[in-house]
Amino acid sequence: MNSPLLVAVLLGTVAVVVGLVARATITGRFGGFGNDAGTIREIMTSPFSAMDLGYGSYSVIAHFYTALGMEDAPTAASVFGAVIGSTALGIVLVRVGGVHAGRISLVLALATPVLIGLYQATYTKEILISLGMIVIVLMPVNLAGEIVVVAALALLGTEYRTYWSIVAVIYVVLRLLLARRTTVSGRRITATPWRVLRILALLSALAGLAVWIGTGDPADYFRTAVNEGEARQAVTGSIIGRFIDLPEPFGGVVNVVLTTMFFIVPLPMAAKFSPYYLVIGLLFALIWISAVAAATATTRAHGTDRHRIPARDRRMMARFAAVPLSFLVVQGLFEPDWGSALRHATPMVPLIVGAVALMEKYRTQQTEHTNQKRIPMTTPSSPSEQNHLATYLGYLRTSFWMLIVGAVIGGLLGWGASALMTKQYTATSQLYVGAANTGNSTDAYRGTLLSQSQVGTYAEIATSRALGERVARDLGLDQSPAEVASMLTAGANRDTVILNINAVAGDAEEARDLANSAAAQLTAMVAELNTTTAPDGPSSAPQLAPLNDALTPDAPSSPKILQNVGIGAGAG
Repeated sequence: MNSPLLVAVLLGTVAVVVGLVARATITGRFGGFGNDAGTIREIMTSPFSAMDLGYGSYSVIAHFYTALGMEDAPTAASVFGAVIGSTALGIVLVRVGGVHAGRISLVLALATPVLIGLYQATYTKEILISLGMIVIVLMPVNLAGEIVVVAALALLGTEYRTYWSIVAVIYVVLRLLLARRTTVSGRRITATPWRVLRILALLSALAGLAVWIGTGDPADYFRTAVNEGEARQAVTGSIIGRFIDLPEPFGGVVNVVLTTMFFIVPLPMAAKFSPYYLVIGLLFALIWISAVAAATATTRAHGTDRHRIPARDRRMMARFAAVPLSFLVVQGLFEPDWGSALRHATPMVPLIVGAVALMEKYRTQQTEHTNQKRIPMTTPSSPSEQNHLATYLGYLRTSFWMLIVGAVIGGLLGWGASALMTKQYTATSQLYVGAANTGNSTDAYRGTLLSQSQVGTYAEIATSRALGERVARDLGLDQSPAEVASMLTAGANRDTVILNINAVAGDAEEARDLANSAAAQLTAMVAELNTTTAPDGPSSAPQLAPLNDALTPDAPSSPKILQNVGIGAGAG
């Protein structure tokens, strides 16, 4: 195998397989992996617009998936997430020329698709970060490219999560510090891991102090505020708590610095004496110690080794090391728990793979020039900036038939996977939500607004266990109320008073009966609730009335064979 593109395709396939096959098993055993996905799906199935719900970054990503038409396509979302994460890794491998056999870069490269499959092969917020990383790794390593890198980080901050604006600022500072050859006094800088750790600790302390000055809250306030919730307190094993109590601002700043350092040297996770946290701790150590080593090599490449290493590779190594380490500093400020920290760091790992591969490339050239085992072989680098578009087109041209075969195989796998999936049918019944009025136009307008406001409440009732119990009893089903409720979804288009009740089942007639029974039982249940809450007279709350009964669906709604074949062909 002498093509970085081929290696990237193989690793991408691993990510897809892990996401589709192994992820469900691991999620069921350890839990916690699907929390974000559940929240995102809940927002997408809400009767209201994702951006109107005010769930912050969750609303942004829910709107993103909805715009792609994936709100009801979890399998497609899984493959899409794995492919996007793997694409970032593939571009990195092409740019650095591959990884070394028997070296840390290979271990990192093999671990990356596993992490992508576990954390990104689902509805996930990390999909936007991986897209941002793709932009960052594609940019040329010159001033214009660096401006775009900073702009991409800042855009993530303005449109997605604010802390990416902090990452952008820290990146500029760290990028300049890693490229310095001398101190302010003119003394040559000695590149050591301790220097990099001191820089990270200083940046963490300054960021924490800036939080305290800007908000008046402790530097670790955002983490402690999230962890104070009742739901978070129920899973204390993964929570990142305070390590030491000191007067403010020192207490918050010290804890932020310690958190950053413990991501690199994960002593708190080792102290839990749990195989689960031991594995997470080892992954943290592998990822962040490698990043620190690459940052150290970056300083050396700009100093004593600058005449031996081409400017292009020096700058690329600096970027690939500085972006993840800048994010690490921000993780010390905000991360609420160890599991979330690993998930959020996953899009950074491809860049670390690239930085470490470049570090090993020139370390190997310096110490040994024979019997090099490379996966794949590197190509000589020119000191001048290469035309990367031409490079990528060259790979595509030389690997054209391989891509065609891969697309055919991927399409066949998509078709085969669709054939193995259980067919699901979806039937929809519709109810009208309306409030009584006296005929006055003002009353009619108010009634319409009241009806629109109640649609969301009725949609929640439609998927409740209470309604599931009534439907199960009405149809004589063997399923539990919770199982019946899981077969129902409800929602409405924005600014309408039409409530859609969707029922999904393995049989078309069963789906129809479920939807119609759910509509009838919901109408009766709402009437009973309104009567109960207004015992002294008629209730003014909106009532439900049948609009359209569900029909027997002609074709299954899942699997979507053409979509799966297309995704398989694209992945192949």
